[in-house]
Amino acid sequence: MIPIRQTLGQGIDLTIVRDDRFKQNSLSVNFLSNFDPICSSAAYLVPAVMQRGTSTYPTMAAISRRLDYLYAANIGGQHIRFGNTRVQKINCSWLDDSFVPGQENISAQVMEFFAEYVFSPLLKEGTFSSEYVESEKSNLVDAVLAEINDKQTYAYHRTQRELGRGTVLAHAEHGTIEQIKGVTARDVYAQYREMIDTHAVQVFYIGRGETDEIVDMVKNMLAPLFESKTRQIFVPCLREVMPSPVESLHVVEEEQVMSGAVLNLGLHCPVVMNSEDYAKFILFNEILSGSPTARLFMNVREKHSLCYYCYAVVEPMLGMMIISSGIEASKREFAERAILAEIADIAAGNVTDEELKNAVLSLKNGLVTMTDSMRMMEWALLRRFVAGLEPVSLDESMKRIEAVTVADIADMAKRMQHDMTYFLRGGEDE
Repeated sequence: MIPIRQTLGQGIDLTIVRDDRFKQNSLSVNFLSNFDPICSSAAYLVPAVMQRGTSTYPTMAAISRRLDYLYAANIGGQHIRFGNTRVQKINCSWLDDSFVPGQENISAQVMEFFAEYVFSPLLKEGTFSSEYVESEKSNLVDAVLAEINDKQTYAYHRTQRELGRGTVLAHAEHGTIEQIKGVTARDVYAQYREMIDTHAVQVFYIGRGETDEIVDMVKNMLAPLFESKTRQIFVPCLREVMPSPVESLHVVEEEQVMSGAVLNLGLHCPVVMNSEDYAKFILFNEILSGSPTARLFMNVREKHSLCYYCYAVVEPMLGMMIISSGIEASKREFAERAILAEIADIAAGNVTDEELKNAVLSLKNGLVTMTDSMRMMEWALLRRFVAGLEPVSLDESMKRIEAVTVADIADMAKRMQHDMTYFLRGGEDE
């Protein structure tokens, strides 16, 4: 099950994973561009507004009825940011024809509807519906405001923006509330036209069928894209040089109405996703945080009882790690020292054979599990494409993991740089 990648036209690539284990087929069209904070709100709203209606099916109810008729096919979209890259994703899944009663050619009907969804959204006076845009703006503002009540998420995003100061991560992918409120229907439609006419396109197909037939089906469905003469060629944009060590730790402290506290540590990693040593880094991260037997869980949380939760999240395109923990405010210094002590201990090479074995097995199990889900497979392939990497087989991925040594893991830990600390607290501990 090795993915097949083909170039269909300038800036348009197709990756096919033929897999007969699934009864459904999945097709996603991903529009890639450099993240621009100036137009972030309008661009973020494009997939949301597209799902509201098409020229033939002008309401969500009409779209839903059509999808139900097509044996519960599914269509949707989302906005994703991988480091410096924005992805506007439109995806579709449907029952394979071989499982449809009478083997009706549902695929052709789904592709016809999917083409309309992508290329013929509902327009009013030559632009997106103001009613739909205002509705989606309101939904987005509500979601941004609601984040303040989710302290864990709020603290993570605040840490991400502080750690990413000087990069695009310093800006929210949806923009500010003021930017969202200032967006017009014409702004969103302009971003839609730019997406269709100029952005690089990566298409993923996962499911049944012969390669030639899949290629022809995708080409026919995406025919309008080939008319563009201004389409960009995607160029991966990852961090090139690890930042210099900070002279003094960047510390941000905030208070809100809440019980307990959130302590987040922001670190720069020695590698990014397209680095040759990336397998070494993910083994380090697995031992530190990624598995049920990881250091942050077993020691900081369970053994020392310093936090309610403690885990690390990695931004692989820009080489950043955020270690997030929920604590009692009075345990801040103890928790921070304990977290950093685990990294230092790994850097000293104090990793047991059992730890390494468990980490390798955990990662290999994750790779196998990933192949059981169309969504997870596509996510992994998309990340590799954004990183400028070719698809690899499951066996090759496992071999790279198995080749990592304790010395490799210690080297990764030594090169981690603690850049900043974010602390969010409320009143007195309860």
